[in-house]
Amino acid sequence: MRRTAYYLSFIFFVLFLSGCVAQKPIPSVKGHEKVFENEDIYILLALHLEQSHNFKEAAVVFADLYKETSKKEYIYRSLKNEIISNQNKKAIETIDALSADHKGDFELMRIKVMALMRGEEFLEAKEVALKLSKQTNSVDDYLLVAETYIKLQEFE
Repeated sequence: MRRTAYYLSFIFFVLFLSGCVAQKPIPSVKGHEKVFENEDIYILLALHLEQSHNFKEAAVVFADLYKETSKKEYIYRSLKNEIISNQNKKAIETIDALSADHKGDFELMRIKVMALMRGEEFLEAKEVALKLSKQTNSVDDYLLVAETYIKLQEFE
């Protein structure tokens, strides 16, 4: 009886280990690795559009790159291009949609503050900047808060 329990325990243990070994690791893509065949071509197109000051189209291409690869640098670039092309509300809507999936993404919060400031929504920009600076304790984020106070002419 004891021997049977020992063998059953051993078999379950071996099956457990083989189940762990058989699992494939989740692939992670580094920033320099291509996710799809023509990724480089799209990057070059987006960069060319930026150099040509066609920021609205560059934002679209970078957004498409993000959808295909999920690489954050593409969405950051897309949002910044939207802000440059005065599509502040669109940038804010995109950030708000992304924030549910990317909680704690401080770069998204910084870009949102920039979009709010460009859209002259200084009170909301101040709220987001204060929240950001409390979480990061970064000098740059404190400067962002200071900029909102200056725009609101709150010097005290």
